[in-house]
Amino acid sequence: MFPSETIHVYFINNIITTNPRNVEYILLKKFYNYKKGKVYYAILDDLLGDGIFNDGDHVFFKKKNDDDHVWKFQRNLVRPEFTNPFTLDRAFQVMTEEVEKRLIPVFYSFTHDGRVFYVHDLMRRFSFDVMCRFSFGWDPYALQAALPHSDFGEAFDTTVRISAERASSVSPLIWKIKRYFNIGSQKKLKEATKIKINKNIFNAF
Repeated sequence: MFPSETIHVYFINNIITTNPRNVEYILLKKFYNYKKGKVYYAILDDLLGDGIFNDGDHVFFKKKNDDDHVWKFQRNLVRPEFTNPFTLDRAFQVMTEEVEKRLIPVFYSFTHDGRVFYVHDLMRRFSFDVMCRFSFGWDPYALQAALPHSDFGEAFDTTVRISAERASSVSPLIWKIKRYFNIGSQKKLKEATKIKINKNIFNAF
């Protein structure tokens, strides 16, 4: 492993790296040595479920190297899509349209009218539109001058926020008890997940 662009976060016993050679080594050669593990699988389960972004050493995997096999299978399914010229052209088209027809006009409208706005909110809406259009073929129209409310967008933000709060909890026992009794933040997470899946994704098709 190459130490550059890599840090060790001791208080959570994690290693974070952005070094391309490290990432290649982990994902292509020794993935089974770098499992997300039971802790992080549990934290992200409600948000990501079982999939390419949330492989973990949990009860569904009976063999030592099953994580590696699952990852390779999912990666082989996804990789052709990201090397397909049509996919790349579509991604470029979506990004270009969002920038030229929405982001720039909205920025201009706000500055011309002297309206106060949060750049973070606009970029969040921009990213949300791009993600939905590219991934689901569905346009939520989140980035508009009127800053429309979106049940799907709010539900998505809620699931991400509460899932992140699990990781920073003093003890995982706290959020697990809340989830078991379906109270507090974990109840909100469950409700947001239902909205995110049932009300919007299925309707997109």
